[in-house]
Amino acid sequence: MGGWAIPLLGTGAALAGLLLLRRAWREGPVASGPGRYAVAGGWALVGAGLALFAAAGRPVWGLSVAALVVMGLVLPIVLAPVFAPGWAPRPPRIETREPPGRPAGFAARTAARAAGSLLAAPALGLAAALAWRAAGPGGPADKLLGAAFAAPLALAAALVAILAARRPWRVSAIVAAAALACAGVAFAVRLTGA
Repeated sequence: MGGWAIPLLGTGAALAGLLLLRRAWREGPVASGPGRYAVAGGWALVGAGLALFAAAGRPVWGLSVAALVVMGLVLPIVLAPVFAPGWAPRPPRIETREPPGRPAGFAARTAARAAGSLLAAPALGLAAALAWRAAGPGGPADKLLGAAFAAPLALAAALVAILAARRPWRVSAIVAAAALACAGVAFAVRLTGA
């Protein structure tokens, strides 16, 4: 493939993923059928676009440019309802049978989200940066730049996962385990001196 083919393919994959995510957001949650995989498929396509950009050149440069391209692709999708009212999402149809007030377990879920957001997510961001700095590809400058990119990316992903979860204790535990795994990688690389 030519020099521009892989980034163009990455842009197409990211655009397809964003449009799939927009469709899933507009239609709301789907319990069965192929629509229930729309969110996972959309994020997988965005990730594939990022990976194609990273493969096109140096990984750190490719991921940085890919993040900018994805943000640029999101802008027209977000602004479309302003200029084309037909693109606005339909209001969700939610029928609740719960009595008014706070649902059962509200305090426990709030505590889990707070603990995960204030402890587990920053720990994952720091551990991801340490792991990239210890075991990332490239020279020292590339490792430092990759670590600076990995920290907020891991932190943001962990915060989104924790705050959007229906079972935040479970997701907080998974994020904490991922932080321990990243820290273990960094420690093992430093210990062996590789």
